[in-house]
Amino acid sequence: LDLVKSRLQTTAGRAAHGTNAVAAALEIVSSSPLGPLALYRGCLVQMAGIAPEKTIKLTTNDMVRAFILSHYGALPLGGEVVAGGLAGFCQVLVTNPLEV
Repeated sequence: LDLVKSRLQTTAGRAAHGTNAVAAALEIVSSSPLGPLALYRGCLVQMAGIAPEKTIKLTTNDMVRAFILSHYGALPLGGEVVAGGLAGFCQVLVTNPLEV
């Protein structure tokens, strides 16, 4: 869907298809030798960016949760909030420069 959206955001794409996403998708599929797989062009780049981001977030979350559990013996709601907040902070700290 990102490819269809990108095509419709360009002046040439709007001139050819208006705002009809179905027509744009059909044109992409019919004009490409890849057929329906053409709709997935560029997904590998997106996944390459998402994989490290999620790895950082999930690993940090697990490490903070384990730390809280080892020191307090339980994981209260506040501990989960702290773990999630720190995980999100670490993710943004590392991945934001890559997105800018």
